[in-house]
Amino acid sequence: MEEESRNWDELPAYVLYEITSHLPCNADRVRTRVVSKSWRSSLRHLEAPPLPPQLPWLLRPSAVGPTFCCLISGADEHSVHRLRVPGDDLRAARYFGSYDGGWLFLAFGRHFGHTIVNLRTGARFRLPDIIPRPMGLDDFPMIMLAATLSSPPSDRAEDRCFGAAIIHSSPFITDSRDIAFWRMGDFRTTSIIPADEPFDVVSGKFVKEEMEDVIYYNEAFYFLSKLRNILVCRPALQQGDHLRVHDEWMRFVPQDDLGYYRYHRPVSIARYLVESRGQLLMVLKGKCSVPGLPQLLFSVFRITHDPQAPAGAPPFSWTMMPALDGRMLFVGHGCSRSYELAVFPGFKEGIYFLDDLQFYDVRRIIQYQEYLCFDNGKYTWGMPPYISRCFWPDQVMSNYSSPVWLLPGGEDTGNNAEAQIDAPLPALDRLTALPDDILPLINDRIPCLVHRRRLARVCTALRNFFNPQHDAAPPAPLPWILLPRPAGPSFSCVLRGCATHELDLDVPADARAARCFGAYEGGWVFLAVGQTGFHVLVNLRTHHRVYLPDIAHYGITRRRCYMGITMLAAALSSQPEKEHCVVVVAAICSMMRGVEARGPYLRAFWRLGNVAPVELDSEEDTDAAMPYLEDVIHHDGVFYFLTDEEDLLMFAPVVHEDGELEIESMGTRRFLHEERQYDGEATARARYLVESLGQLLMVVRITPRQGQAQIDAELMTSAFRVFQMVQAEAPAPINDNAGGENDKIADADAQYTWNELHEMGGQMLFVGRGCSRSYNVANYPGFRPGVYFLDDERIYGEETMFEHRYTRQYPCRDIGKWLSSEPIPSIDNFLPEQGPSSYSPPAWFLN
Repeated sequence: MEEESRNWDELPAYVLYEITSHLPCNADRVRTRVVSKSWRSSLRHLEAPPLPPQLPWLLRPSAVGPTFCCLISGADEHSVHRLRVPGDDLRAARYFGSYDGGWLFLAFGRHFGHTIVNLRTGARFRLPDIIPRPMGLDDFPMIMLAATLSSPPSDRAEDRCFGAAIIHSSPFITDSRDIAFWRMGDFRTTSIIPADEPFDVVSGKFVKEEMEDVIYYNEAFYFLSKLRNILVCRPALQQGDHLRVHDEWMRFVPQDDLGYYRYHRPVSIARYLVESRGQLLMVLKGKCSVPGLPQLLFSVFRITHDPQAPAGAPPFSWTMMPALDGRMLFVGHGCSRSYELAVFPGFKEGIYFLDDLQFYDVRRIIQYQEYLCFDNGKYTWGMPPYISRCFWPDQVMSNYSSPVWLLPGGEDTGNNAEAQIDAPLPALDRLTALPDDILPLINDRIPCLVHRRRLARVCTALRNFFNPQHDAAPPAPLPWILLPRPAGPSFSCVLRGCATHELDLDVPADARAARCFGAYEGGWVFLAVGQTGFHVLVNLRTHHRVYLPDIAHYGITRRRCYMGITMLAAALSSQPEKEHCVVVVAAICSMMRGVEARGPYLRAFWRLGNVAPVELDSEEDTDAAMPYLEDVIHHDGVFYFLTDEEDLLMFAPVVHEDGELEIESMGTRRFLHEERQYDGEATARARYLVESLGQLLMVVRITPRQGQAQIDAELMTSAFRVFQMVQAEAPAPINDNAGGENDKIADADAQYTWNELHEMGGQMLFVGRGCSRSYNVANYPGFRPGVYFLDDERIYGEETMFEHRYTRQYPCRDIGKWLSSEPIPSIDNFLPEQGPSSYSPPAWFLN
């Protein structure tokens, strides 16, 4: 280990320079200086390479002061930067906007003490706290809610920096918002009362237009109202440096739907103005309740001017844009910005948004002092559109502020959004000269496939090393763990010791609170969007989805019955996207809709893509006395169902020329029972089928007897036993002492036995209902034979899925590996910090 550290410390200075130049986030560059003394010394004497164009940081209020989340460095838990903020008084201030170059609008006293501070340099300017009243009345305190500037902050007279804000200036909390203006350096504002109050066609009244957003555009402040009209205000200094504001309305044709169907229309909850490519755009944020669509919908509109409009008619209208055309829009009140996708390789177009629903809530500012900070993410257009929570979701509530964007730019013009179209990317040439012994050193320290893929994108030298053309195909990647989290699933990589990290996957919105009950190679997961219904097979990589049946019918002698089903496990006959191939699904289903979920369990089969009711194969499926089904697997063209008696029910799917599916019963393969005795103080709580080296194995999961634990939820896995299916050499003798008459008959019919394996044969078994897999340890250096497992509902009660969402809890803590190669086999638990989930147990994600 000391020798490895010494080699790592002795990286040449030019290599450190190249590594630093490929860290796009400045906070990550600072971190490289604390890796070792050697690195710190070398980097101190090197001129810092220029930063590439930057995106806004998400500034989030936390208990210990503001933290920053950087999209450039991945937006996972490692991109949450807790940097020193200049001045302790900033740690509990309310944020109400930002400006390019690291400037932040804030109120030290929540509703007074308005200031603009530069978080990079510590520079600050006081802003007005009062607003003059007309007709000689006393000045009145105001609360700034959103603000922006005409230019970078300066109190020099020649700079003529003006500010504009949306404010609250009434003794009544529920009164509407006003607008105010000031020149930097002044401590009083100038307010205006716009003329020509409009007529609202919806309410049929003249109303005061309340402002939603403000932006400085084309040498004027543009205010967007709730009625989607724009008030253009041009500040100017007159005699005696007195600030005067000339205002003019841009009236828009009333559009009640703005492109939505009447019954699918979202409820508007926020409106933003953003400048993009020299044009002014409006972004509409709406709340949606249509099934299959995300809860938030965004639309983007451009201004259309009709110079031939009839006299008295509004000459402007909002036209919906069908696509973003290579843009990334960051929307926030007073600080929305547009960035060109071409400047940021690896990013995709979309709308990044903040949890700003309570931004204008004066009651929260004065009384409640509680702000939601959780609903931050990215909206991507598509069919259907979807939302990804691309920021690390460790912030839920704040008692002093909503989140805001921290905007790049300022002294470095290359970081300004306007200058990024022609911004050069850093050169990528010197890494081709890395010494041959350095690349293996880097490779050994990056065991995770995801991180190796990211590193391979840096330059040709690294790409050739990590993806050599002459090498044989790499082994199949090990499964990832799909972890249920409050903001939707995250992923944990076994290769990284099960540390959680974000992957380049945008999980569809409806999959973020769905129960997962299986998986298949290629990124496919089986989901129950409604916990006990709305079953669907979704590819988390491509977002391709196939809907599954929610009801089944079966034949009884005198009538045909229909029933709703809840799927517990499912298996496929082949890859879902395989061309010219009929894919058959076999599932274990329950028809129970209450707390007694354990049986009867039903076998169901159907062609993938057929959402018609599935046909259960016989009348005995309705018999409550039928065996409890433990697992299902497709092996050698046959579906095998494992029962709790450890017998196998076999079914072969047959597809006729006309496309009709027939399920042919292959009978029951009965096994000897007398030789499989589990420890007296243990209980077999779950059984799995897995194919390994062409053989069918049964893995039995052991827990202490229930009497040794207070409740099922406290039970933890204590061991595993692995068996191989073999044909019995001779007819089984009947053991009169083995049990009742049924046991004698079963053993007499048994032609197979489960032969226990005391060695794993160099295999790692990843067990999960319907999706167990086997991997050869020789292909994964550093791993040892054993059984990798996840929380299983059969241990703590499958009735969890039927409980109310406010009381439903999947424990999510019995996750780990059983090391069979140890002198005394033992359990090593993963992810002890994982808390319970209200919507799903953990699941495997098969690459």
